[in-house]
Amino acid sequence: MMRGDKYDLEEIGFLIESDHIAPEELEAAFKTARVPVENEILDLFQRAQPLVLEIAKELAGREGRTTSDIRSQPKKGWDQAGPDSLG
Repeated sequence: MMRGDKYDLEEIGFLIESDHIAPEELEAAFKTARVPVENEILDLFQRAQPLVLEIAKELAGREGRTTSDIRSQPKKGWDQAGPDSLG
């Protein structure tokens, strides 16, 4: 979230979509994030939040999912992944 340029936001969108992160989860994470008190870093973090939330909302809407939908899906761990899961 530091650069805030097109490529940074595309990477953030990829991560949100890949991990199925809901906007509500991001809002909670923003409130508890440990951000360095350096003014420039804090400013960049605060300015990026609305952009990142908008990306998350767009992805959630496109997929027609909610936080409860996402959390009800079991995640596969290494112990549950079979040999075909790697491609």
